[in-house]
Amino acid sequence: MDLLAVIKNRINAEQRSIVEVTQQKSHELSKEESIWENPYPQEAPDEALQHSLKQAIPPQPERYVMPYIDNHGDLVVPFGAVSKYFYWHGGQSLESTLTELNVNDALWIKYSSKPARNN
Repeated sequence: MDLLAVIKNRINAEQRSIVEVTQQKSHELSKEESIWENPYPQEAPDEALQHSLKQAIPPQPERYVMPYIDNHGDLVVPFGAVSKYFYWHGGQSLESTLTELNVNDALWIKYSSKPARNN
């Protein structure tokens, strides 16, 4: 055997031994309890705890935010508004909202495809 073949064989043997040692250590670590595991497993909260949490956090009152016409004459429907005003998401028609706001004829024409209001 020439010197190059001896060196290649030696490198291959060392690589195999590194792989074997790595696999052995990995197997040993998997048997041991991992340091990354949560020592306090999460359990479902019992009913008494849930009840006390509900009492500690009072329910928030619903906000009633109306749509409005801003200074530029644009209809504004805030995201905090009641969902019935979300005409784009299954709420009442835009014309119903405009009627509730009692807009003038110019705004009615600007926002409605219907020619006349239902007074």
